[in-house]
Amino acid sequence: MAGAGFGPSSGHAFRTGTILTYGYLAGRGLLAFVMVLAVAGKLSDVESRRAFRASLEALAWVPRALRPTLPLSVMVAEAALIVLLAIPQTALLGLVLCALFLSVVTAALAAARAAGGDIRCACFGADDRPVEGWHFVRNGLLILIATGTFLAGTLPAHDQASAFDVPAVAAGVAISSGMLCAVALTHWRDLSFLFGTAGSQSTDRG
Repeated sequence: MAGAGFGPSSGHAFRTGTILTYGYLAGRGLLAFVMVLAVAGKLSDVESRRAFRASLEALAWVPRALRPTLPLSVMVAEAALIVLLAIPQTALLGLVLCALFLSVVTAALAAARAAGGDIRCACFGADDRPVEGWHFVRNGLLILIATGTFLAGTLPAHDQASAFDVPAVAAGVAISSGMLCAVALTHWRDLSFLFGTAGSQSTDRG
């Protein structure tokens, strides 16, 4: 007779918990790196900082007295989320705050666009392209990822798997996968243009 906790159902629960644990690590890595890209993009050069400040001017509902401090406040919030998501003890709080932060940003963009404002997305650096449907899809996906990662981190199966040492290589792969997905989500249009250009050049040579 199989000992308690070592039957088939226990093995299935452990496998499920392991998948949740890796998903939890990947989700945290993705969201934290999105915030890293956001802060780095805004601080990369003078033009990016100027573009970000200009993009916030379209938020007419923000009192004028608060607008000078808004760019710094946003970047401080993003930097705080990086720290919260990176530390295991504060990761769940970071996921909740990340979902709330992204929801507020998305709602602010939607309100400004509905009011007819000229909105440019300078969240990841200077960009002269206006806010459009893709930006809302991207933010919606990030909110879903934050929510799903939070749920994965609170399920009992995840706690069971976390009681065992997660191999460092596997954890690194999970986090790195999340970071690659962060780059794809935040720079999808740039990547599609790059690969599209490379493909057209290859066709021309052929």
